[in-house]
Amino acid sequence: MEEKTIALEIPDILKKKLEEDCYLINKRKRLVKLPCQTNIITILESYVKHFAINAAFSANERFRHHQTTSVNMNLHYIPPEKNVELCKEMVDGLRITFDFTLPLILLYPYEQTQYKKVTSSKFFLPIREKTPVHSGSSSPITLTPSKDGSSVFSGLEGRRNNELNEVLSWKLMPENYPQSDQPPPPSYIYGSQHLLRLFVKFPEIMGKMMFSDKNLKALIKHFELFLRFLAEYHEDFFPESAYVAACEAYYSTKKPRAVY
Repeated sequence: MEEKTIALEIPDILKKKLEEDCYLINKRKRLVKLPCQTNIITILESYVKHFAINAAFSANERFRHHQTTSVNMNLHYIPPEKNVELCKEMVDGLRITFDFTLPLILLYPYEQTQYKKVTSSKFFLPIREKTPVHSGSSSPITLTPSKDGSSVFSGLEGRRNNELNEVLSWKLMPENYPQSDQPPPPSYIYGSQHLLRLFVKFPEIMGKMMFSDKNLKALIKHFELFLRFLAEYHEDFFPESAYVAACEAYYSTKKPRAVY
């Protein structure tokens, strides 16, 4: 099977973050403190809600445009780049791919020891009344529409409004996952720094997979929209304070954590 050549546009600010990440770890011998305050599960959930709100605004504008013009429009058609269900599938695919590829291709040699420690069953202590790992993480942005913007949603069809409310309470993973007797997967421990590295590898990964041109185009579009989201909030997602001296990172791994 011939590999496809795939181009994925990474915003310049994120390229800079990748360079800083490489420098801090390989030259300065620093590590990302784990588990991250905002883990990958939280980031992906935040993005879906962000995406859904933007899609709802777009749908509302289409609805208003249809009312003020005589143009024949299919109001039920949702372009792929505005499709919330496709967005959900994309973030779930990111989660699965990240969990599988992190130890294989996403870690620098200097990070391997830390990975073995934080994925050890000894690092996490099961607790009886368990809450999800991601529920305690803080979201870097407020995704609930403000009161000032509430009038914009009044023009939405009731069905779309219900769909939006459903998405805003949506969770990527079940409340009872991971099981209390298992250490959580990497997406519950790592954050944006390591997730961004995955996008450097994605063209090679996707080039070996079977996609129709139509599906591949839609997937790349969703990846690039997600990267724009990371770029827009780069100060929240990529603080330099996330990196600590190796001795501090290793000290934190000596203290077992409850599985939250």
